[in-house]
Amino acid sequence: MPDESLPDLPRRARGTGSITRSGSRFRASIRITESDGTTKPRIKNFETYEQADAWLTSLISQQRRVLHATGNAGNSAADSVLDVLRLWIMSKYRDSQTHGKPDIHTVKDYDSLVRDHIVPHIGDIKVAKLGVHHIEAWQDTLSETISKRTGKKLSPDRKRIIWIAAKQAFKWGFMRGYLTSDPTAGIKGFKRREVDVRRKAMSDADYKKFVKYLIANPCDHNNGYCRLRWLVGIQLGRRQGEVLAITWNDVNWRQKALRIDNRLKPRTWKHGCEPDAKGQPSCGRKEGVWCTKRHGGGLVLLEGTKGGEAVRPLIPIEGLVKYFREHQSAQVAERKAFAAAEEAKRKRLGLPAVEVDEDKDPKALDFVFTQPDNQKPYGATSDNLRFKRTLEAAGITTHYHVHQLRHTLASRLAVSTNGNLPVLKDILGHRTVATSMLYVSEDMKARRRALEATWKDAMQVLAEVEDEESAEPEDLTKEA
Repeated sequence: MPDESLPDLPRRARGTGSITRSGSRFRASIRITESDGTTKPRIKNFETYEQADAWLTSLISQQRRVLHATGNAGNSAADSVLDVLRLWIMSKYRDSQTHGKPDIHTVKDYDSLVRDHIVPHIGDIKVAKLGVHHIEAWQDTLSETISKRTGKKLSPDRKRIIWIAAKQAFKWGFMRGYLTSDPTAGIKGFKRREVDVRRKAMSDADYKKFVKYLIANPCDHNNGYCRLRWLVGIQLGRRQGEVLAITWNDVNWRQKALRIDNRLKPRTWKHGCEPDAKGQPSCGRKEGVWCTKRHGGGLVLLEGTKGGEAVRPLIPIEGLVKYFREHQSAQVAERKAFAAAEEAKRKRLGLPAVEVDEDKDPKALDFVFTQPDNQKPYGATSDNLRFKRTLEAAGITTHYHVHQLRHTLASRLAVSTNGNLPVLKDILGHRTVATSMLYVSEDMKARRRALEATWKDAMQVLAEVEDEESAEPEDLTKEA
């Protein structure tokens, strides 16, 4: 007999022990933790509700036995909220390393959110005493938390992300028996901030200034100006990390198309030195980037885009092929000059010459946008600085961010395609059309024009009917 002290798994939340009706049949679904620690979905259809309920009951009993066998049942392995959060993060890491999902870097972001915004406030609370009032008090505290980076209160989007992480962690702990109930169930979380993304786009005047400047001025990489970089941004509208991660292997010259299926993401450097007696870094530096034994930072190349696997990565670039050719020729010359300068430097220092590896993999990473002085890819900071200088050179006084190139293209595409959502979704790399809909105009003028056009069509049809009736010949066979 299973231990009845263990809580029942939830039976109404979809996907976690639910029974839904599909036509004349009943579909039962639940996620089960196997003996190896992995979680797998189980779905089955039945003729009656009783059959579905009996099947779920047997699986829940089986789940309890697995929890006992793996030592994950009850509060013995998780005495405090900190323990539950730690076990949840460990599970995330294990799933990421085993199956590649979720992304290992996303797990690190979750770990940072837990350490900075959840553990300091409710980490010491015992799971046996954890209640809804603790979660509500933590929410109030989070609303008043000051960001260390900006010195201001956390943004609505940031609070929403923290809330999602906490909700996932507590639901996971409840499903595995660490918590007797889910303390976040039924609590209203932080909402996404509603922002009109079309207002983030460049104005028409600034857009024309920017494009004219790019067309008229060729690349000058030594002074930090790359025409192709900004043409790709304003014509393809992809995210900053996706553009900086483009390699020459991604350029399909025959099809005149570009494959975007990777992204570069900066990682914060961490201290590698031993802490002193006060727990501070022994190198004396506040930030890890200045530590002589730093590790874990720099640019990281991640597979896939933010939109996920469902996004089509191939984009036509017929209008940009000429600029890609010019950029490639300039980059070849820069690399030769860089190699010559490095060789001269090694000779001056008395170092041996670098041997050329003729067996180098032809598919090795060969970034399109590289810095001329070290031939390394641009990071977000240096890219933002060069974009700011380009705006100033183009005579644009309004402050724009690099990401606003994406909003600019999206807003203009929404107009040029007459709100064709599938086209917007594919070009911009959105996961769903719901994001693409943010750029479709829904103002009162657009509604009025649509209604006026429909009304004119109806009036035209009515006028044609009236003309036909008035022009109908008189029946001469009728008696006077």
